[in-house]
Formats: sequence, structure tokens, C-alpha cells
Amino acid sequence: MKTETTASRHSDQKQEEGTSHHNDAKFRKGEMHMSSATGIQKSLTYQDVFGKRKSSDDVQNLSLESLHEFPGHPFQVRDDAAMEELMQSIHDKGVLNPIVVRPKGDGEFEILSGHRRTHACRRLGLLTIPASVRELSDEDAVDLMVYSNLHREQILPSEKARAYQMQLDILRHQGRKGEATPEAIGKKYGESASKVLRYARLTHLSNDLLRMVDEGKLGIQAGYTLSYLKDREQRWVAAYGSRRKFPKGKWPSALRSLSEEGLLTEEKTDSVITGRQRMRQSVVLKPDQLEEYFPNEWKVEDMEHTILMLLSTWRDSQELKKREEG
Repeated sequence: MKTETTASRHSDQKQEEGTSHHNDAKFRKGEMHMSSATGIQKSLTYQDVFGKRKSSDDVQNLSLESLHEFPGHPFQVRDDAAMEELMQSIHDKGVLNPIVVRPKGDGEFEILSGHRRTHACRRLGLLTIPASVRELSDEDAVDLMVYSNLHREQILPSEKARAYQMQLDILRHQGRKGEATPEAIGKKYGESASKVLRYARLTHLSNDLLRMVDEGKLGIQAGYTLSYLKDREQRWVAAYGSRRKFPKGKWPSALRSLSEEGLLTEEKTDSVITGRQRMRQSVVLKPDQLEEYFPNEWKVEDMEHTILMLLSTWRDSQELKKREEG
């Protein structure tokens, strides 16, 4: 672990593990200001998010063995340089701010806020961690967890996508259809409805493509469009991305159109991405253009059949000409 001053480590832990608790403290005071990184400009009161508070927090030291991740927790815990700094801070100062959990029963708890602190303590070989125990519904638990993490400066698209999708799923599960909309979620988190929709749709991407979005190899809009491809079609796109850099352009929309028409193949996938696949264009012949060639009494089906027959003859003549010239 790298050496740093006590004051610096104290500050690091305040920033790395304390911000979510700092937000939690603002909840207890009755107000929470989300950072500009989330795009939320207004203040949210505790009552806005959780309703009227029922009881005071119960802070206690809990065994690390009794703690479990919240099901479907969308935020990753990475063993990176920031984790090493957090471990050093906890090693020197202990856990400065309690994590937030809710009881599962039989002495077990679900972690709502503080997954990184918990992981750091486990790596350090500690046995317990201070925790604020809350009795919260599924909806309130998800709200607290999402709010506690979306303030971070480095949020992966996959994390934000799963967080928004969790919000939609929990409301739909409770039958609150009027609130389970991109507009309602966007209003809650200070995002536009279209942005919430784009991010939530990313959860339909394969793991490989979602990782490419996280790595910046695919943009959010491209990922949104590709999420409509079938599983095997997404595998074809991911296979291309594992070999080559994705170009700029409208190829994701072209792939989606071919997929919806049932015409997308692995070969066409590579051709469209590289730009070798010529986009189909519509050709419309106006009635007055056809009057010169067909009698008025001819049916549309007869005209179409004749045109296709002539085109087939023309194609054959072109192929024969190429063979003779070759």
C-alpha cells in the first residue's frame, strides 16, 4: 500500500467511503443535495424519498459474516488503487462512517450503502464493521442504495443502467404502473426520460457488449440501438469488436433494421459494420412513368411480374458480359 500522511488518508476515507454516509446524514437532517455529476440541481427532502421517518437509526458493530449484498446490487466493487487507499485509511483510522444495512432475519443483513467499505474490511481481515440498521421497504432500500452511489464521479454506464432498471422493476412489481415510467424515474433522479430509457435499455445487452460500453468502445446510443438485436446477433457484433475497432457511423441502426426484418446474418453483420454492405434504397415508379410502357388495362401484378422478368434478363446479360471480358 502506498505511503501517505495521516491527514491525507483521513481525507481519502472521507471522500471514498464517507460521501454516501454524508448524503445519509443529510437525509437525517431532512435534506439532500445531489452533486452536479448526476445532473440533479434541486434539493430533495428526506420525506420526498422515504416519507415520514418512523424511528431513529440503530448503529451497532455487526459481524462481517452476517452481511450480504443487496440482490441485484448494480454497483461494482473493484480492487483498484482507490480500494488500496481506502484499505490504508481504514487500517489507520478504522471505519469513520457506518455502513447502512437492513435486517433479513435470523441475524443476517443486506448491505444498502457501504459495499466498498465492507470489502476493504474483509480484505484487511477485520471481523466486524459499524453499521446503521434500517427497517426499509424494497423501494426505499433501492432508493437509498442508488442515491448513495450515483453521486460518485466515476459511474460506469452498466452501473447506471442497472440502477435505473432496478427502479423500474421494483415499481412494476408493486403494481405502481403510473410511477414505473422513464418520466417518473427521470424526475426522481434529475434525468430526462429519454436518458433514463437509453440507460435502462442497456441491461438488454450481452455481457460482452455491455463491457465494451463501459470501456468506451461503444457509445451509449450505439449500445441502446444494439440492445434490440437478438442474442446470437449481439454475439456477432461482440466478436467483431474483439478483433477490430468499431467505426463511427449509423451501422448500429442498419443492423437493427436488418434484424427486425429477419435478414441479419453473421456475414452481413461484418459487412454493415465495415461499410461494405450497401444500404438498400427504395425505388418508386410513378404511374405516369409506366403509362408509356404498359396498356391501361394491365393489372399491377402483371406489371410487377414483367418488370422483374426484364430485370432478371438484364442481370444475366451483365454477368455474361463480365465473363466474356474476363
